[in-house]
Parts: sequence; C-alpha cells; structure tokens
Amino acid sequence: MPKDEEAKIKKRISNDMHGFLETNTERLEKVSQLFGDKIKSVERYSQTETLIARQKEVNNKLKTALTDNFVDPNSQANRNIAHIFNKFFGRKS
Repeated sequence: MPKDEEAKIKKRISNDMHGFLETNTERLEKVSQLFGDKIKSVERYSQTETLIARQKEVNNKLKTALTDNFVDPNSQANRNIAHIFNKFFGRKS
C-alpha cells in the first residue's frame, strides 16, 4: 500500500474517531444533565413514603382477607387446604 494512501486512511480513521468521541461526549453530557435534573426532582418530590403507605395498606387488606378465609373452619380455603394435606398424608377426606 502506498504511503500517501495509508496516510489518507489514518487521517480518515482519526477523523472518524474524533467525531465519535465528540458525539459520545455530547451524549454523556446530556445523560448527566438528565440524571442531574431527575435526581433534583426526585429529592424535591419524593413519592417513596406515599408508595410505602399504599403498599402497607394493600398488604394489610390481603392479610385480613387471608385470615378471614382461614378463621372459619368450614371456609372453602380451609377445606381445600385440608384436602391437600389429607391427600399428601394418605387420609381420605
């Protein structure tokens, strides 16, 4: 390969690399700015406590529903569990 052609290729690669690095730097600056703005927004308007409170409420409702189903010995849930245990341990229901 002639030296002038090799020099052209190296220059093109150098230009391509420089363009890529410049574009990548711009992209990273935009990402950094986005996360910087997002973090400020999350700090100012945090929803964590609200979401935790809602999840606790849902969990309490589920616990109540489950315990209500198992308190009554004639409930469908208790009959199903009894059937499963009886099948497993070889008792006839």
